[in-house]
Amino acid sequence: MGVRQDAGPVHVGYYDAHGERERRRSARTESYPAEFLPRDSIFEQLEKEVLPPEEVPRTLYGIQNALWLLVALAFVRPPLIRLIRREWPVIDVDFLRWIFSGFGTTFAMYLVMCTATSISFALHWLTLRGFLAVATRETLFRLAQCAHLVLTCRWIVNSTLSPCPSFALVMQAMVTFLKMHSYYAEVRQALQSMPDGDDISKLVNVEGFLYFWVAPTLVYRIEGYPRSEGIRSRFLVRKFGSLLGLLLVIFLLITDQFLPAFARARNTPTLETALVLVVPCAILLVSLFFIIFEVILNILGEVTLFADRHFYDDWWNATSMDEFSRKWNRPVHDWLNIYVNRSARRAGYSHAVSVGATFLFSAIFHEMILAVTFRRPRVYLLSLMMLQMPLIRLLSGRFKDRTGQRFANVFFWFGLFVGPALLSLVYAREWYITTHEPE
Repeated sequence: MGVRQDAGPVHVGYYDAHGERERRRSARTESYPAEFLPRDSIFEQLEKEVLPPEEVPRTLYGIQNALWLLVALAFVRPPLIRLIRREWPVIDVDFLRWIFSGFGTTFAMYLVMCTATSISFALHWLTLRGFLAVATRETLFRLAQCAHLVLTCRWIVNSTLSPCPSFALVMQAMVTFLKMHSYYAEVRQALQSMPDGDDISKLVNVEGFLYFWVAPTLVYRIEGYPRSEGIRSRFLVRKFGSLLGLLLVIFLLITDQFLPAFARARNTPTLETALVLVVPCAILLVSLFFIIFEVILNILGEVTLFADRHFYDDWWNATSMDEFSRKWNRPVHDWLNIYVNRSARRAGYSHAVSVGATFLFSAIFHEMILAVTFRRPRVYLLSLMMLQMPLIRLLSGRFKDRTGQRFANVFFWFGLFVGPALLSLVYAREWYITTHEPE
């Protein structure tokens, strides 16, 4: 006999809910079977690459959230404790005011740099219209390129700006220097290889020049770049939130970790100060990486519809400084590979000489950044970077198995922890001591 139709809805609804609970209980039982099986732990499966690649982000999602939360709590805890104890001010207002004291001057200098770098466009434009000879154009560009870098760095050194805006300005000076060279070199090469009678106006146009100037790349491409479909507002909001959070982390890191360590430096052994600064320097390095390559460049790419966001590779898995230098900063690496390494090879130099020239060029620029920022002309960073070359050659190909690669990666991270701490002693600490001498 069948079930009565009028009784169906009530009983079906009840039994459906009950059945759903039974199915959930059965699913939980199947997920955690009673029998024991030969299997590895989750982390062992991750290490052996047993889990499917698409499962890895979901597996580590909670750990990633926990790490970010721990970092946030670690830096917010000191000001919160001061707030609870009613210790005023909660943050170092004087240091914050000191950082922004030269904001107007910094912004004005930034505009001057951006305007002056248009010389690479103007020289090509004047040459195409017959106002300049090619030889004259070449000479004027070399002089303008050197003057741009030298005069900017000299102005920063002679100014009263703090290290924070000084660092931002010298970084921008380096970026504009590299962009000037790339634009000039690519257009010059295209003009030399273009057949007679072709339209050359598309090679030197204001739109292409201005787009390259704001795009997050250092290598100019006449044919253009891949473009995204539109601007994602939520993406920008998330990135700006990350920017503010990371800037707060760096601010608290400097005021709560670096400045107290520098203040005690006169009466503290150098080794002890270095040990105190190891962890803060490592966090500062990673924070700067995220701000530049994950936040600022992505914001620029989103606003300019620049679709290629390959700004870095998995440098955290590097097993040598050579691999780190290739993966840490893709825009600069691409520039160095094209305009230093390949240029040297085309000039007839060997691979070893070309790589050495590339390392030297990069080391000089990194040394200039620290020297100008802290007004301390030293060669410590330059020496450390050049010492990596024989070490890279010595260890090349020696760690091919999984155990050897893990050891090499641990050694790499050890150097990345210790190196910045030592550099902070010979640059930032010296600057702090000399600028805070007791009266």
